[in-house]
Amino acid sequence: MTGDQPESAHAESGDVDSGRVVPGHPGPDRSEPEHVVTDQPGPEHPPGDRPEPERAAEDRQESRDPESDRVESDRSDSPGPDEAVVRFAEPGARWRSVAYGPVLCLVVAILELVLSSRVHWFGLVFCAALLAGFVALQVVAGRRHISVELTDTTLREGTEVLPLERIAAVLPERDPDSWDDEEWESARALGELSGVPRRRKSIGLRLQDGGLVQAWARDHRRLRAELGATLGRPATGGSGDGEESIR
Repeated sequence: MTGDQPESAHAESGDVDSGRVVPGHPGPDRSEPEHVVTDQPGPEHPPGDRPEPERAAEDRQESRDPESDRVESDRSDSPGPDEAVVRFAEPGARWRSVAYGPVLCLVVAILELVLSSRVHWFGLVFCAALLAGFVALQVVAGRRHISVELTDTTLREGTEVLPLERIAAVLPERDPDSWDDEEWESARALGELSGVPRRRKSIGLRLQDGGLVQAWARDHRRLRAELGATLGRPATGGSGDGEESIR
């Protein structure tokens, strides 16, 4: 009996070490959970130890001058080198006049409905379309042939464009008390029309080559003032013989 005990104990220990489970032996304890490695966020950088690129970006943002932002905004709103500043403009005709005929026909239709009389739909629609089309043609012609635009570099009268560098002087207005016509009043009118358009007043211009032409506008006094200011030779007014230059 005593000699068999060490042999059995050795067998049990050998079975346990080899991983075999002997009946009656509890075996290794596998109830402990396995250690799971998860991605943990690294330690945050203290405020004083931020990465160098972030600190450089924040320094540039803080050092940006508000005055420079305002200057850049003003520069973006200002016209570019290729965009001329318009100092005076007259469209010649306005598109809103196209609606006058249809609005009148609409008023007539409303009156006929209110008075419980027969509404002449076909006649009213036909008249509205006819009037709108006729006036639209006039507007297109007016905007093309009698529009005026003055910029820092050119004067456009209708479809003719006159560079300001060709203008030598803006001649004085005609003396209303004089019986004699000024020489520039018989000069060619700018544009493709045969003369100064109706309801427009002319302005005498002397060119660099000595020739005379007539500019024109509805608001001729304002155009004269803008021409003088743009050329740097404001008109002095008064009568003249048509030969006087504005100095």
